Order: sequence, then C-alpha cells, then structure tokens
Amino acid sequence: MRLSALLIAIAAAGLLLISCGGDSAVKLPLALQDGGISPGGASSGIYPIALRPGEPFTATYVIRNPNTKAVNVRLGLSIIGPDGAIPDRLREASCPVPAQAERHVCTRPFIVPTNARPGRYAVDFELWSGATTLPSSVRYASASHADWLTIADRDTRLAAIAERYAPALHLARRDFAPMPVDILLDHSSLRLSRDTQPVLRRPSSAQLINSIWNKPTSFLDVPDLEPKGNRILDHTGARNLYNAILRENKGRYPVTLYARAGAKDGRFFIQYWLFYFFNDYYNDHEGDWEWLQVNFATDDLAAIASGTPPVELVYSRHGVGAARPWPAVEKLGSAPVVYVGAGSHANYFDDEDERQDSKSSHNEDETYEDRTFTPDEYVIALISDDAPWLQFQGMWGEQSLPSGFSGPRGPMWQRLENGARDPWNDPFGWYPSTR
Repeated sequence: MRLSALLIAIAAAGLLLISCGGDSAVKLPLALQDGGISPGGASSGIYPIALRPGEPFTATYVIRNPNTKAVNVRLGLSIIGPDGAIPDRLREASCPVPAQAERHVCTRPFIVPTNARPGRYAVDFELWSGATTLPSSVRYASASHADWLTIADRDTRLAAIAERYAPALHLARRDFAPMPVDILLDHSSLRLSRDTQPVLRRPSSAQLINSIWNKPTSFLDVPDLEPKGNRILDHTGARNLYNAILRENKGRYPVTLYARAGAKDGRFFIQYWLFYFFNDYYNDHEGDWEWLQVNFATDDLAAIASGTPPVELVYSRHGVGAARPWPAVEKLGSAPVVYVGAGSHANYFDDEDERQDSKSSHNEDETYEDRTFTPDEYVIALISDDAPWLQFQGMWGEQSLPSGFSGPRGPMWQRLENGARDPWNDPFGWYPSTR
C-alpha cells in the first residue's frame, strides 16, 4: 500500500495552501495505474490544491470506464493537523449517477474549521478495492480512459501541472524574494487617495473588496517607510524593514508563487504571479508584481497531465513581455530557469541579460551572488478569479508622482502599454508571440 501526504499551510489571507510532500514517485493523478489494481490493493496520489476555512471539503474520484461500475472501489481522505488527527474523516457518500460512461466515487462534506490554527496540515488520500478478486476484463490503463480527483470542485490535475512547470528562480542574494500578499496587508494601511488619511490599518483580504474602499484611486501604504523623502538616494530603509519583518515573523511569510491555469481559443496556459514587498530599482516603489506564463498548443487537460509539453514560455519585464520557444528555454528538470533582475525583478531567460539589467540600477554589485529557489523550496498557491484580494482595484504600494514610482495594480488589473495589453483577460495577446 502506498500512502502520500499533502502538506497544507494556512495563509493569513484565508487560504489553505497545499505544497507537495510524501511519495515522490506519484506525480500525476493516475491513481489506478497501468494494468489495474491488485485484489485488496491501494494507490494514492499527491494533489496540491487551495481551500478556504469554513467551506465544505469534498472529494470526487472519476473513473472513465463503463466496466468499473461493478467493481468495489472506495475513496478515503483523512486530515492531520498541527495538534494531531482531526477527529473526522472524509467518508464515502452516494454520488449522482453520471450520464457518461464513467464511475464516480464521492465523499461526504468536511468543513475546514474557521479557527484552524496556522501550521502544516496533512491530507492522506487513499483509493482502494475491497474485492477479493477483480474481473480480468477490467483494466485501469491510462491509455483507455482518464482518472482524476476533484476536491471542493477543483480539478487537481491543474495543481499537478502547475507544480511540474513551476520555475527555478535565480535572485540576487540580498534581494527581496516573492512573498504571499499577506506581508503587505499585515504591514500597511489602506488609503483612498494621495490626499486622504488612512481609513484602515492592516486591512484584511475581505475588507479590500468593500465597495466603499475598493476604488482605482485606493492604495496600500507602508507607514513604516515614511517619510520617504528622496528615496532614490536611500536604498536600505525598505530592506531593513523587510528583514526585520521576516525575523519577527519566522515562518509566517514563506516564499510563494501564485499559479493560475486556464484555457482560451483551444490553448492552455499557466501563469505564475510573483509579489515582491519592494521594488529596489532606480524607480523605487512599495510593492511589485511580476509574472511568467507557460503556454501549450492544446487545451486537452488529460493530454497535458499525461506529459504533452509546453510550446512557449513568456516572461514579464519592465511592463512588456518576452517570449521564447519551449525547447530553447534553460531548465532544471521540467522547471524553466528565470534570471531575476536585482531590484527590478524583471524576468530574463539568460544570466547575462539579468546582469545588464541590474547594472542599470544601484544593485549591480549584487548580481553575481545569486541564490536559487526551486519549486520544492517555495509554496505554489493556486488562485482563481474569486480570490478576494484579486478583486482589489487599487495599488499594491504607495501612490506617488511620477507614476513610475507608485505601487503596481494587482494581477487582474494589470494593463500594459497604456491599457492596450491585458495579461489576465487576454493571456495570448499581451506579448509578441514566437508562434
């Protein structure tokens, strides 16, 4: 019997973030694998997903094979928290009979506690058969059908794909690392305009989308960085504050990338959004958003989950996009390598381009002492359009003049070239393509 664990970290913004752990041999949601299960045997898988405290946690395993309707296949998930096992188990429930030729195995709802203690949570997933014999005609080969698990209505194949192509990040050793948005929310005030006083200190993700405060002119301001004066001549204040926050909140703000997957016009994409506490370039500003995008020529999720490779990679840099064919991209395994410009956080395909970018700033002496974050060293948080903080229309950092010294707008509200390009709503149109 193989058991694997999903490690879940609870973020202050109200998400349960699951990073991979357990049996590294299980990479894809093909829990019933080549040739079928042995009598009484079991198989398990690794499925990173995101959940919110207070929402029902349910699981459905879909088996695409009409012959499986007569086979006793069961699904079980148990949850272990920082204080030990949670005294409840996801038990099997009756499923609606699907119209298609497939079998569904479901669990009863489990409510993630709203007062769940921050820490690591493990979810053990197990699929097994209690039959003493299995008909020889029943085979669970991936070539004949697709299996997948959905938890809380999220297709877990998306998480497996997002993990597989998550980047390896090369950053200057003393530069800011990508963080969860909580690090800014916990250390900022919300202001409605440059001419008004703060209306909220330490706003929550839910408060950001209150119609009274969610305005294009609103912005998050870090008061501990004021008065800023001529900050272009002071390169240490923001870094000292950032380092102090990390020291005082050890483990609260892990290195984090936000992953968003979707399809449009017959093609599939994964976007990875990176939030930095500060942009320490010639145009210093609080907050910084950058992103990269992995593109596929098909939107067939089963084919992509089974290994159909990407065709193109796109990096954001200085308000534009740069693309490169997937075969020409430097990789560590399946992870594309990103060279991050020191201070600016612009993304580059090559080390030399990153160094040239950094020489344009006051960080040129740091470029040659890089550190690398691989996907197993950071949290991959899956996001969708309904995440509250994504709805915030304002700026993630103080609003200043000239505009290049202001914090950026969030991922859903990024507009390039004076609004002509929209990476969130037009994922294949915001950059010069290589295809």
